Amino acid sequence: MISTSNRSFLRRAAAALALMTLGCGLAEYESHMSSEVVRLDRLDREAKFLGEPLRMPPLPKKDDKDQTWPVFLRPPLGFSVAPDRALLGGMLANYAPPAHFKGLYLGVAGDRKEFTKEVFQLFPAATERKGETVAVDPEGTQKVLRYTFDDNLSTVTVNFSPPTNPQVAVVYRVEKGRLTGDVAEAVKLSLGTLGYEGDADRQRFKFNLLKGKPVRR
Repeated sequence: MISTSNRSFLRRAAAALALMTLGCGLAEYESHMSSEVVRLDRLDREAKFLGEPLRMPPLPKKDDKDQTWPVFLRPPLGFSVAPDRALLGGMLANYAPPAHFKGLYLGVAGDRKEFTKEVFQLFPAATERKGETVAVDPEGTQKVLRYTFDDNLSTVTVNFSPPTNPQVAVVYRVEKGRLTGDVAEAVKLSLGTLGYEGDADRQRFKFNLLKGKPVRR
């Protein structure tokens, strides 16, 4: 979690930056302050609802070099950050869940030409599915293609990023009918941290900066 001292520092820095904009006019100052309030509120909510970043599963070496998925994601608080040894269906990493959740699965398309189809084959309840593109951050720049449906025991939401050419799938299973309130908020905030390749590096940089960890360039 972000410490009280770190939050205090961030708020002081935001105020100082906002004051520097006074010469540009009151409207710009108020706009800047509003955006900073939204950003800091989101950081507080992430600290409340999200855990440490997930570890990616170990993959077979290629040319004697270790391989890994270039993905960054903070799960809802309470999930194991280490995946099970076996991949679900040979393609999705599986992370042990906390209360109200049934599972969290993550996979990367790689060379799979029918990635979305293969993901849905692992969740056969998704027979009549209709996806919608939804924004998972206040700015509307982070979007996923989402499918939500029920099976016998749970509510499942399958999320693909980016929506037009899915490279990453993130699947959350919750107790049936519990994808509301704090659980839905945790899922949305989690997806807002999703990064792939270059975006993963940026998300990791931001996370390490906020946590006061050494930043690797």
